[in-house]
Amino acid sequence: LAAAGFERGRPTVWLVEGVIVYLTDAQIAGLNDNLASLSATGSRLVATFMGEGVSGMFSAGMISRFDDAPALLARYGWRAHQQYYADIAREYGREYPDDYTVYLVCTEPRA
Repeated sequence: LAAAGFERGRPTVWLVEGVIVYLTDAQIAGLNDNLASLSATGSRLVATFMGEGVSGMFSAGMISRFDDAPALLARYGWRAHQQYYADIAREYGREYPDDYTVYLVCTEPRA
């Protein structure tokens, strides 16, 4: 990252979309440790998580599921809130199956 111009002292927005479900617990811990160590004050994390209720085609190859992603991220110093994709879809007048427990998780700026 440094070779590409990343400046560790500047706030960053990390986007981790469609990744967490394919990682083991150890890989999730490593990813979060790395993001935490690279995140300056004011940094944010946006991530997608799938819960225990996801099934069918969406579940192929999944290793990890979380219904309480904010609790997981709190271990790494993030304050997060999660929203169901279904709720977000409804806000925009879209249909989305209620039984797919897919979440968008956003953190507060890092202290």
